[in-house]
Amino acid sequence: MDDPHGGFNADRLRGFDGLCALHAGNADHAHDSLTQSVSALRLSQDAVQLGIVSSTDLALARLRLGDPAACVELMHEAVDITATTGGRVAAQRIRLARRHLRPWRSEAFLAELDDHIHDTLLGH
Repeated sequence: MDDPHGGFNADRLRGFDGLCALHAGNADHAHDSLTQSVSALRLSQDAVQLGIVSSTDLALARLRLGDPAACVELMHEAVDITATTGGRVAAQRIRLARRHLRPWRSEAFLAELDDHIHDTLLGH
């Protein structure tokens, strides 16, 4: 049953389920739940949640599945969404996910992400 106030529904619950699975160490389940949540979060009022779920939580799931380049690709989306929405939680999750990418600090794709974060979120 959906929240009568419209703030929490099954799509958001899948995102929360994915986040819990991510923190419990089940990256496969996290990836599946987060992907389903992202597919459903397409309304304008879902933009902040999309920035959190798709671009940071799903990015971290992809990193834990061994694909740092795919993680960074989603994080670029997170940076753009967060710049548009001003989402505080998404910004915090970007910082967390970026920290997990430290082992790849010498990769060009990470330098490009750092430039994007700086230019879009910090360089205003």
